Amino acid sequence: MPITLATLETATAQEVFNQVATHLLTQNEISQVYIEGHPRCLYRHTKEDGTLLKCAAGCLMSDEESTKFSASDSWPLLVSKGKVALAHSPLIFTLQNIHDVCAPKDWMYELSKVALDNNFTTEVLSA
Repeated sequence: MPITLATLETATAQEVFNQVATHLLTQNEISQVYIEGHPRCLYRHTKEDGTLLKCAAGCLMSDEESTKFSASDSWPLLVSKGKVALAHSPLIFTLQNIHDVCAPKDWMYELSKVALDNNFTTEVLSA
């Protein structure tokens, strides 16, 4: 059963990592739009062809939950306002930065570093 904001507090850090890593490596594309020529990452974004893209934090939101947030609300801001649980926030923020800053071709390497730094198993990275 996928982790959502409603179940985030009961999930382990390993489970959060597994879900986000699997999502990013499967999607292999940044969830972003260009506004006035500048890229802007979004929790969720539907491309013109109908493909739904999600960022690292966006894949932890159910369809219903994702409608409650503005794209301009950063994860730390959502936490500080009490809109999302504090649980796993440093990990989610790190994973979100991988999505937002790194090219998809570098995600495997960056996710491997996160796994090593946190003593996570890496089965999802070799699937």
